[in-house]
Amino acid sequence: MERRLGRKFSIYSKLEALATQAVIRLLIQRLQRLRQEEERLLLYLMPVDTNDNDRLDHDELDRLLTSIGQLPLTSKEQVFVFMGDEQSISWHDFVDRLLLS
Repeated sequence: MERRLGRKFSIYSKLEALATQAVIRLLIQRLQRLRQEEERLLLYLMPVDTNDNDRLDHDELDRLLTSIGQLPLTSKEQVFVFMGDEQSISWHDFVDRLLLS
């Protein structure tokens, strides 16, 4: 009886490990797809970087928003995007904020 229980427990442990590995593989694939989409988005946004410093500043963001028919950000929204007094942020940080909001 104990051997049977031990064998069942061992089988369940192996199944659980396999399920965990499958979930991890799916997460890795999802993260890879997100990274590819992020790169596509960055390629789309880069023409806005008029001073070629690989950073987004207030004027560039205003031009970007205007180009897609949106109003410039309020001062409160600018604080969120630019983390307070920062004059610019990296494009990767900007994309992260887009994806997280």
